[in-house]
Amino acid sequence: MWKTILVPLDGSSSAEVVLPYVEKLVSQHESRIIFLSVIEPAVFYPFLLGSTFSIPLEERIRQEEKAQVYLSELQGRFCARGIDARSYVAHGRLVETIIDFANLYDVDIIVLAIEKRSRFTNYFSSNVQNNIIKKFNQGALLLVHICRDV
Repeated sequence: MWKTILVPLDGSSSAEVVLPYVEKLVSQHESRIIFLSVIEPAVFYPFLLGSTFSIPLEERIRQEEKAQVYLSELQGRFCARGIDARSYVAHGRLVETIIDFANLYDVDIIVLAIEKRSRFTNYFSSNVQNNIIKKFNQGALLLVHICRDV
């Protein structure tokens, strides 16, 4: 049923909580996995009156290199188990880039981790997930909720 699974990751252990779910989906559907890390050109701070700050080019290059190493290692672990896994680092706005990749690679399901820590991170997470839900109309979305003591 689900031939292609998109897994957006930021390199955090919180985001990796989805990996056991992804492995289960792959084993049930013989899917291929696309790991994606998105490097954003700017950061939006809604609590600072909607301010946006550009991320310096040097920092974005450093983030990209770090993401490439991380995703390559992850891809290697999955490929070593016979799983068709690919990894990409892309630049752009988070939601739009995820949706673009989903459309480009005919993704059937996007798997995301949602962590609830504070009112702000809850707002940000729900805003990202809501925008993905609104814009991804070709498949399913699996949200893995992470519960932690704050």
